[in-house]
Amino acid sequence: PQSRLIDSLTAKYNTVFSIAAGNSGPGLNSVAQPGVAAEAVTVGAYVSPRTWEVDYNLPGVPSEGLWYFTSQGPRDDGRLKPNVVAPGSARSTTPGWLGYYTLMQGTSMAAPANAGAIALLLDKAQQDAVEYQARNVRQALAQSARRLQGYSYSEQGHGLIQVGQAYQSLVKFAQEQQPDLGAALRGRMGGLYAREVQPDKRERLTLLNPNLERVNLDL
Repeated sequence: PQSRLIDSLTAKYNTVFSIAAGNSGPGLNSVAQPGVAAEAVTVGAYVSPRTWEVDYNLPGVPSEGLWYFTSQGPRDDGRLKPNVVAPGSARSTTPGWLGYYTLMQGTSMAAPANAGAIALLLDKAQQDAVEYQARNVRQALAQSARRLQGYSYSEQGHGLIQVGQAYQSLVKFAQEQQPDLGAALRGRMGGLYAREVQPDKRERLTLLNPNLERVNLDL
């Protein structure tokens, strides 16, 4: 119900929701409610070598990556979640029982970082009189994200958010005036998750339709 409410509010008010994927990883299909909302930008937790050094006094970490507990997709129906990842560590003010000013980590840190990125995109769009739809903001963040080496789509979604490149994509969507091709199918179709297959590395993929009704697919 929470996820369906978010999808409904997105459609009604053109609102972009940034939601934590959850800290129940690294198991597959561990994204929490309401992070499975189709129209939301669901965010996993990223960590860089610089963060390890500055915030945790651990110099020499060789590469960037994800927090080990960040939840993974896909959704139950195979749809891609999380959509992107964002920095998952933050020093911020906290309630007194937590120490007033605390370093914390997790997807609850990544989601507001992504929300800040969305705020920058929308503010710039308003300044430049660029019209946008919530789905275009989600698509712009996804298409401009930087893939992390060694992680699958079910772990990182499309990758680490890149605000400048995302705005370029958002402007392009506005210029192309893309129709909402998924409107008629939304809520009825999901995704396809092949655990041992990398579709971009495979020349041929066979799909079997077990129903009597004919289905047309556009890939």
